[in-house]
Amino acid sequence: MGTERFTEYEGKCICGHGIYHVDNCSPDHSWPTSTPQWYESQIDCRHCHALYEIERRGKKFVLVERSKLKHREALRHEAYVRSEALMAVPSVQSALSALENLLKSQRSVAATCRVLKADSLTHYSEAEFRKHWSSPSSWVKGNIRADELPRVLALVKMAPAEVIQELSEIAALTKAASVSIEPYGPPIYELP
Repeated sequence: MGTERFTEYEGKCICGHGIYHVDNCSPDHSWPTSTPQWYESQIDCRHCHALYEIERRGKKFVLVERSKLKHREALRHEAYVRSEALMAVPSVQSALSALENLLKSQRSVAATCRVLKADSLTHYSEAEFRKHWSSPSSWVKGNIRADELPRVLALVKMAPAEVIQELSEIAALTKAASVSIEPYGPPIYELP
């Protein structure tokens, strides 16, 4: 299987030494697919390619500075690293052990599911939950991440100050990393 491409747009880059390409793409077969059409873009200019990337935003194709994209990616990475490190903190491990003990104390898998659903720690139906359940420790290890910690701490009635502080800092990093980057200049192309 391959891809059919035709040039949707081709124009001079900002510095005038290269070209922007926007291609309209589709699979080269008639079978239904989840993405029957998409767009690919590229910058054929060493100077502009080093500084910018083309992003599609709705019907518009805009330039975004690579330095800002790298900064956003660095924020995401820092949030991820700090989230993973937080999961190893002794007070978090203590809260996770308390959660495991709470789940072990439930009389049935259905009761366990209800406890977790009440605190939005699972969204499975009871039948689907049963398919994924094997034990409290494997469920906690496989399903609890840093973004669920506030609900876990509330459920096990623990509130270590250092964990709460780190969670708020991670949330601030995540929020800063999710802000849309301002385009550089006007759109280079707009779909009809």
